[in-house]
Amino acid sequence: MRVFIIPSWFPSPSHPNAGIFFREQAEMYAEQFSEDKVGLVSWGQNDQRLLLEKSQLFRIPEKLLGARKIKSSEWEYESNFIEWFLPRFTWTRRFFQGNIHRIIHACDQAFSIFVARYGKPDLIHAHVGYPAGFIAWKLSEQHKIPFMITEHMGPFPFADFKKGTKLDDKLLGPLMHSHRNLAVSAHLQRELNRYGIASSVFNNFIDDDHFQVGERQQSVDRIQLLHIGRLAPEKRQVDLLHAMFLLPNEIDFELVIAGEGPLKSDLIQLTKTLGLQGKVIFKGNLNREGIRQQLHRADLFVLSSSYENFPVALLEALACGKPVVATRCGGPEEMVSDVNGLLANPFDPKDLSQKIMQAIADLKAYDAQMIRGDFMDRYSRDQSLKKLREIYAEVITAYHSK
Repeated sequence: MRVFIIPSWFPSPSHPNAGIFFREQAEMYAEQFSEDKVGLVSWGQNDQRLLLEKSQLFRIPEKLLGARKIKSSEWEYESNFIEWFLPRFTWTRRFFQGNIHRIIHACDQAFSIFVARYGKPDLIHAHVGYPAGFIAWKLSEQHKIPFMITEHMGPFPFADFKKGTKLDDKLLGPLMHSHRNLAVSAHLQRELNRYGIASSVFNNFIDDDHFQVGERQQSVDRIQLLHIGRLAPEKRQVDLLHAMFLLPNEIDFELVIAGEGPLKSDLIQLTKTLGLQGKVIFKGNLNREGIRQQLHRADLFVLSSSYENFPVALLEALACGKPVVATRCGGPEEMVSDVNGLLANPFDPKDLSQKIMQAIADLKAYDAQMIRGDFMDRYSRDQSLKKLREIYAEVITAYHSK
């Protein structure tokens, strides 16, 4: 089987963790099914050097000149998995459609290299309806092969895809014409259904060999709390900090916040305003090993978002056997149970604080191996990969039987 993958988000020097699980999932698939061939293309989806933004008009000439130094690249991760980077500028869709035609051309170039190396793909797998799904749709029509979309967008749809009560055709078109849509959570499936988009649920998965129960690497006697996420409004770290402020003085804690984002300076200032210096540590972006080490140090993982579909960070915490407190914001309701943690109301620092207090009081009642076992029963990598390959085969068979 030959699979060509197009992700809408992807790591870059400026955003090293953006969409990193798309690459990881592709690499895990290639490793698990060594007889299959896998290709993945990116064009600088999250690369600040290639994003021409209205808010930074003064930097556009600099970026145009600097683009000459950004070279196309190819990486071979496994003997059967190749990734291509073919840089293209991206800007607002309101102006010359955001350069989508040149981006499609770049993806088609990678497609042609794939054909020369491995033969014609049997299937195109796009992650997110736009831009990847739109690109896959056009390549599917051109090359007469099926395409499928895994939708991750949350909340669905992003605001700029709303046209009153309808969806922008650039998002609706690929989702209505794809040969299979997968939603990463039942919550997202219901959101897609509101727009008449059929889908089946296929949850995110992670490398559960890397994220395992480990020896707790405690360096202090404090309760260790961990939050991982982009420092942005939808992640509601502001509520998390207020929840920490509301904890009783007798709870001696340290909260590590891993991630970067536009709210970092505001959150650091809020930490000072609330008198939480020394109790809240901003770690910045961490690589996969850094995340694993922080999870092993943690007593409790906390997610404070206003909306999540099926958060990878929560999966990683559960794979490491950590109890969690998460907000009722979509996907977490499907993931959190009596075995592994508690749910709090979103936008409610008081309730979040109370749930954190309850979880801390019950820490000894949570069993790391039981949390890990529950994770493996529901979300293990091996069963996810097996199911994904079965879906690929079903889509290919159905397409050629018509």
